[in-house]
Amino acid sequence: MKNKSDKRFLLVMASISALVMCSFFVNFVLIKFNIKELKTTDNWIYFKYTKTDFLGKIDDRIEGLKTSIQNRVTNYFPFYQELTKEYYNVIYNTNKLFYSDVPLGLNSSKEYVFYNKEKNFYYLINNRSHEDLSNRVSEQVQFFNNLKDSNPNVNINIYIVPRYEQTKFLNDNLANFTDNFKNGLNKNINVAELSISSTDDYIKKFYKTDHHWNMYGAYQGYKDILTMLNKEHVTYDIVKVNKKPYYGSLAKSSLSKLTSDNIYDVNATNNYTVKVNGKEAPDKFKPRSIRYNKNNDFFDYYIHYFDGQYGLVKYTYDNDFDDNLLIFSDSYAWQIDYLIAKEYKNTYVVNLRFDDYKNGTFNYQEFIKKNNIKDVLFLYEGESIIFDQYDYKISKKIVSD
Repeated sequence: MKNKSDKRFLLVMASISALVMCSFFVNFVLIKFNIKELKTTDNWIYFKYTKTDFLGKIDDRIEGLKTSIQNRVTNYFPFYQELTKEYYNVIYNTNKLFYSDVPLGLNSSKEYVFYNKEKNFYYLINNRSHEDLSNRVSEQVQFFNNLKDSNPNVNINIYIVPRYEQTKFLNDNLANFTDNFKNGLNKNINVAELSISSTDDYIKKFYKTDHHWNMYGAYQGYKDILTMLNKEHVTYDIVKVNKKPYYGSLAKSSLSKLTSDNIYDVNATNNYTVKVNGKEAPDKFKPRSIRYNKNNDFFDYYIHYFDGQYGLVKYTYDNDFDDNLLIFSDSYAWQIDYLIAKEYKNTYVVNLRFDDYKNGTFNYQEFIKKNNIKDVLFLYEGESIIFDQYDYKISKKIVSD
């Protein structure tokens, strides 16, 4: 009897395994031929081939293959997103009984995602120790001060966009680190910060479901930055541009649809010429249009609407200005970099996460001399500018000989 039971059990398990593998293969084929749309969570890894030497190319191919296999094993698995969503639902429904700020789970950077029930928005909690953060503040301050000392005639401007945990409205917040950063900077460095007067003010200026500021926050930042640069800002109307609800990065991390957002833009016209990595800009560069053909609830409309995922972008305006601007930034600049650029002849936007700078360096001294740069602007999410939270390696990649 025992042998028969064991055989039945093994037969059932073998059948289940065969069914799963068959479903996996069918899922893969349907997605491969665009019959079915791939839906990912916050786990998709993007790999870019960057090596040029023979051994480097081989290493790139191996790493690219490993990344591709990892992505597909995870995301093509049958019912992966459905099962993960149910898991997060269990976490939420359990935790909401005990907490007003409900822990939902970790994002891809191992930060914890929280949901504030009272105000109906998501936020992140930093996962680093206070000792590590203090050391990182000191490193960033030293970097900026050295950069100023190396070229005293170039105006360095820093604009800080604080995440919720950097405001003073959250217990055990990181506002003191921001103060230490600003107080440690060379007094000849211009620094400004987006003003957040209350939690309600925060959720007016940031997406409720995403880590980015929305256009209301970005437009205020645009005005603050031009004031810091001693330039006049232009008045624009802010308009809603999407018909479908937007569930941003924090909702996607926890597969949670507790609330949704709208995408807003300003009514500005694109009257610039633009080069991307020295060539004509691709069609996907800042298309400023919503792709309604996507049936994935967690499709990233922010990236696809404001797309600026390139190492070097150059805006040129047909105006009478002689000044040139250099901006170091991440995705926080995408909504307003071209608006800031309108007050200069040429504006260069460098993203150290992409293309030549991903695994390379940026020669600051050479670039500002070659391109006659007068003003430099650092525009990042607050934790990146103060802590280099996501290891962009700002202080290591920007070299000044």
